[in-house]
Amino acid sequence: MLNTMLIESGATNTMSTDDLSVQVKVHKHLSLSFGVDVTNNTNPPPGQVRHTLTMTTMNLIYSFSSSKNVSAAHPLPALLQGLDMP
Repeated sequence: MLNTMLIESGATNTMSTDDLSVQVKVHKHLSLSFGVDVTNNTNPPPGQVRHTLTMTTMNLIYSFSSSKNVSAAHPLPALLQGLDMP
């Protein structure tokens, strides 16, 4: 499960975005990801009636590595493995 929240604030507007997704391995190299993205805008552009927009996603992910860990598709753990940390 991965949750990312972003808040951008300016003089006349604040926009917050929350992205929540779940990734499930279905085969050696295939995973499915399901997610929802919720964006709230305190001052939406003209013509946009709602302050809050939602988007639902479903993705098929192919991994070139044969790792058994679903989170291996995320680049951060691979980057941290190469660092010498005290």
